[in-house]
Amino acid sequence: MLHRIWKGEGGDTRMFHSSSTDGVIWSSEPPLGGKTSHAPSLAVGPGAMLHRAWKGEGTDARMFHSASTNGTTWTDERQVPGLTSHGPALAAQSGRLHRLWKGAGDDTRMFISGSPDGNTWSDPQTLQGGTSHGPALSAGPGGNLFRVWKGAGGDARMFLSLSDDGAIWTVEIEIGGLTSHGPALATGPGGNLFRVWKGAGGDARMFLSSSTDGIHWTPEIQVPGLTSHAPALTTGPGGRLFRVWKGSTDNEMLISSSVDGIHWSDEQPVLGHTSDNPALASL
Repeated sequence: MLHRIWKGEGGDTRMFHSSSTDGVIWSSEPPLGGKTSHAPSLAVGPGAMLHRAWKGEGTDARMFHSASTNGTTWTDERQVPGLTSHGPALAAQSGRLHRLWKGAGDDTRMFISGSPDGNTWSDPQTLQGGTSHGPALSAGPGGNLFRVWKGAGGDARMFLSLSDDGAIWTVEIEIGGLTSHGPALATGPGGNLFRVWKGAGGDARMFLSSSTDGIHWTPEIQVPGLTSHAPALTTGPGGRLFRVWKGSTDNEMLISSSVDGIHWSDEQPVLGHTSDNPALASL
């Protein structure tokens, strides 16, 4: 089952949820608990549960967490350690949930914290690298945890670091491609790592690259669709890659899927509107 969560459009700080068995027909969009001014994150983690994390609304830099077995009924929101000015990233690895985020305000540092259940979190650890947007996080080849981010300020390059435990990370490497927002990262067909991103500056096109190890990446290819924000990416029903994004000139959301990351279905509008990037996960 595909699950999609998003912030409302414009000044609507509510979050909404919808699910689908095929990426075509989606359930109604009830509002969820909690409010945010940026994109929330979504991942399947410990207990085979959906875990949701988000930044508070407006100037509230705190982060919150809630979990669900079905995307409909959620636990009460709880504040989790750390402050951010953008949406955090979530990923599960080796039975542990990891949360990655950019610092609050002008703080371009990145921090990570881990949890066995989404309730108790380790003290935030400062990581190498700086970013001006929300980073991406995913488990991938070799059972490692992979972290990808846009550079700080006007640096549109993307960088990667990996870890086998979420605590000790390799030196960052530049991995190709330019973006003005945070990229999306997911393990897809063949167990490869797939990365999708919006172009730099006013370039609303989206691009994709894949890797068998996170170090060596295929040449980027343009994929269908235009966006003004970062897309979302996950592997869903049928082992297909699903990509959801906000339109480039409106708040409509669109979806496309692929069996290999190269050939994509025609984009289709999906229920709901957002002024930020949506979150996507499969449970």
